[in-house]
Amino acid sequence: MAPQKLPDMIVMRGMVLNDHGEMLVAQRAQSCSNGSQWEFPGGKLDAHEAATPLSGLQREIFEETGVRAEFLGDLIAHTDVTQFPDNGRIRRTAFVIGHTAIYQASFKLQTAEVMKAAWVPPKEIARLKLVSISRAALEVYLAHYQGSAIRSRR
Repeated sequence: MAPQKLPDMIVMRGMVLNDHGEMLVAQRAQSCSNGSQWEFPGGKLDAHEAATPLSGLQREIFEETGVRAEFLGDLIAHTDVTQFPDNGRIRRTAFVIGHTAIYQASFKLQTAEVMKAAWVPPKEIARLKLVSISRAALEVYLAHYQGSAIRSRR
């Protein structure tokens, strides 16, 4: 009997920049898949969030890190689609890069999923052990958007 196909999922990850041009990254808990690797915060959208994905992304960033950030205009997205061979499930991941207003920058971690969070300059993030999908999004950012007008603003 073939495995049952699970519902497709939408994952949003945010490349949040602070006033110093640093990006928010989170280190996954040891017990999670890709444990101890770094990634841009975010997660699966709840079914009711499909129509308002930025709200879902802001919720995920806050839940994982305690940082309250709002994406404003000039958004750029980098997307990735993965199909899992064992169950046929499709995961669509969108990385959002854009102007952000940061209302609460102190960390309050969701320790079941995140063991550390940090503000890191984009070029230094490349030195971290990144989840592969986050590395791909960072490479797009560094190749195309580094030094552009994308900065946080309050």
